[in-house]
Amino acid sequence: STTLHLSKELPFFNPILSKTYDDPLEYLQLQKQRSKDAPQSAGVHNRRNKLRNMLRRLSPMNKKIWQGHCDIVIVGGGAVGSAIAYHLKKNGTDGINVVVVEKDPSYENSSSVLSVGGIKQQFSLPENILLSMYGMQFMRDIPRLLVVDDELPSTVNFQPHGSLTLATERGLQQLKENLYVQQHFKAQVKYMEPSALKAQFPWLNVDDIAGGVLGLENEGWFDPWKLVLGLRQKAISLGVHYVEAEMVGVEYKETYTDTYSDGHPVSSDIKLNNIVVRMPEGEERTITAAAVVLATGHSTGQICYDMMGIGKAEEGIMAYPVPIEPRKRYVYCFHAPKGPGLAAPHVLDPSGAHFRREGLGNMFLGSMSPHEDQEPSCDNLEVDHEYFRQHLWPVLANRVPAFQDITVQGSWATLHEHNVFDENGIIGAHPLIGNLLLAAGFSGHGIQHSLGVGRAVMELLLRSEYKTIDLSRFHLERIQLNEPVYESVIL
Repeated sequence: STTLHLSKELPFFNPILSKTYDDPLEYLQLQKQRSKDAPQSAGVHNRRNKLRNMLRRLSPMNKKIWQGHCDIVIVGGGAVGSAIAYHLKKNGTDGINVVVVEKDPSYENSSSVLSVGGIKQQFSLPENILLSMYGMQFMRDIPRLLVVDDELPSTVNFQPHGSLTLATERGLQQLKENLYVQQHFKAQVKYMEPSALKAQFPWLNVDDIAGGVLGLENEGWFDPWKLVLGLRQKAISLGVHYVEAEMVGVEYKETYTDTYSDGHPVSSDIKLNNIVVRMPEGEERTITAAAVVLATGHSTGQICYDMMGIGKAEEGIMAYPVPIEPRKRYVYCFHAPKGPGLAAPHVLDPSGAHFRREGLGNMFLGSMSPHEDQEPSCDNLEVDHEYFRQHLWPVLANRVPAFQDITVQGSWATLHEHNVFDENGIIGAHPLIGNLLLAAGFSGHGIQHSLGVGRAVMELLLRSEYKTIDLSRFHLERIQLNEPVYESVIL
């Protein structure tokens, strides 16, 4: 029989119900996993506000000394922004002054911490394969790299169960071509015939599957919140200044007087002089920096257009907008009493659906990107439970028959940064605004590639070129040249 249960008993989904929480940051993270439809009592509401206020009090945002001038200001303190800040201070001179502007130190709605935390090497582009490899190398060494005052950082709870990419007959050739590239760059992955898949994963329906690729090492999933928190705490210990504020504008160098009617510049070789930020109390202040890095995720395109005039011109470089937009995605938590065991990999279905285990007790996370004509509004973070019933659940139940009997325990929504041009990140300096660098648009890869991107942006700022992974193909110029860099999709 096929049974779908919607649990209304618990206002929050807690993957480890028996656990105690000494760290309010960890407890607050779990609260983000609540179902938006779950009833919330006044006590629950007050408890959440209390935790948020506690986190803000514990936050190391420096409010005593205003950092009005710095060498580098990074807008956005999530995984990418904090990784950039860490690598800059770790590799720069002692005197380099780095400021991170983050509007929400609780990260309550941060895409970084609301992701499912998957990491894989199964890409078709060498750059993405190598970024994942560095990310995994870094996470294995976190006890050494992110230690603060001889106190070991929290583990990111990496689960090394691999990713399993499945392909139908239609996508089999692309799967094999991708496999060749992955193995060329020393990724530990192997091809599996349907019979081998069934033998190793008897819970899997492979009737329509022509083959699969399984990650043997350096693939699985981790706790994004712990990674962001560890990077931020280490960056602060190295001297990075985190400022709780929201960027609301920019000021260009006064010497550039050739402008549009709305005041944005059109002359060549222009530079940002200040960014304008709004403090929590409403006061506006300026920060002058030699370089400005936008690690602002899904807001990057709008920020560039509204505040910098990028995309407003009728011709020339400033006529090209930064093609990064928000896309709303749902993540559903469900209990499957007869679901796959503890060693189950993160399964990537040809339909675009994916699922993985979450903690103990036969809990799972599942998600799937909607078709373009079904994209939900990004005006809020409400969850559409009908999307699960009508679209995701049938796919999951077909791939894993045990998922025909599940109980939905909770859900959340997040906004992905989506590069509508080619769905890959945009990294590097703007070709006209010389001291503006972008690090955004990773289209679902951001959390797993944040560490490698942080190192790459550091290299551009401190060394003026890439020294490790050459990410030149991800520069903004490819939009102006109409040279997209696509990942090959497996169907």
